[in-house]
Amino acid sequence: MKLVKVLTGSALSLALLFSAAPAFATSAHSNAEDVRVTSDFKAQLYTWDITNSTGIFANSFEQDGIKWYIKGITKNSDGTWTAHYEGRRV
Repeated sequence: MKLVKVLTGSALSLALLFSAAPAFATSAHSNAEDVRVTSDFKAQLYTWDITNSTGIFANSFEQDGIKWYIKGITKNSDGTWTAHYEGRRV
């Protein structure tokens, strides 16, 4: 009985992992329409808002020596999505 539970749990975990894999493989820059980067000089903290129509964004990525981490996603009134990133120089 325990073996059946372990196998079932493992199968469900793998199914969940593989169903989410396409979201991890996407680029944060696909369909980018609006890009704005600002910086806080003292904290060396950068912010970047990226807007696209799909609502699919990378959790984190590195570009131009800055490691970017997603801080939030908002849906705009025109049906597009905006991701809010914060980054630091690496």
